[in-house]
Amino acid sequence: MIPVGVDFNLRAISIAVQIKRRSHVKEALAAFAPIASRYEAEIVTINGECYLTALLNLNPPPFPEYVQPKIKALAEKYAEELDVLKRLGIKPRLTRPKIPGIPDRKLVAKTLRQALEEAGITAVPHLFNTELAVRIRKAERKWKLAYRHSITGRCYAIGRLVKALTKLDKVTVKVENLKTINKKTVANPKTARWCYATMLRILKAATPPAAKIAYINPAHTSQLTPCCHTKAKHKTYRTLTCPKCGKQWHRDILAAINISQAKITTTLQ
Repeated sequence: MIPVGVDFNLRAISIAVQIKRRSHVKEALAAFAPIASRYEAEIVTINGECYLTALLNLNPPPFPEYVQPKIKALAEKYAEELDVLKRLGIKPRLTRPKIPGIPDRKLVAKTLRQALEEAGITAVPHLFNTELAVRIRKAERKWKLAYRHSITGRCYAIGRLVKALTKLDKVTVKVENLKTINKKTVANPKTARWCYATMLRILKAATPPAAKIAYINPAHTSQLTPCCHTKAKHKTYRTLTCPKCGKQWHRDILAAINISQAKITTTLQ
């Protein structure tokens, strides 16, 4: 059997293909080549076993970063208009800037404060809030479409890889069982837009019938090193170090390898 570990997060989908038989390595590399040519890929050897790993980054960037240029341009526009009115001796009615109700409102509000500070204004005309809400809603619709398109492209790339691997052996795509994750992610503005259920649904559709999809227990998948099975130390949030052998790991790749090694708890298809 060829286990394929898939790790979902807001910024990327990471995969790890565990090749147990040496006779499969050449054909597996050929199947992996399309992903390796487009995304950040690496071949990892652990205890004599080969892992084909890749980090499939998602586009566009998180929504607060995506909408930042639009907010900055609006702040500069109104700063110029207020400056003209001031020189003409006109005092417009001003109010506090407001962000419409969106999942990551706190982060976007921080972006707005920075843009207003750079523009040199603290209070804004009433029309500013109206135009701001329109721009944010429009950007949100575009972001959702682009983000979903990006997820679909990555999942179908994984599906094509899995289809090629099924010609070598039975394939099981393993994912973390995160059914209850939505309550936690919605409460955190940094992960409020993470759509785990959508990612899983698209991956199911992209996976060929010849392969299985299974849940594994998500406990410690992002904490234990695959090389020595010890708790990793954080060098940065995304870079982890094994305290025993000193090997450095990307957090998402480490998780994907651990997922590929983990025992199956439930088979989905």
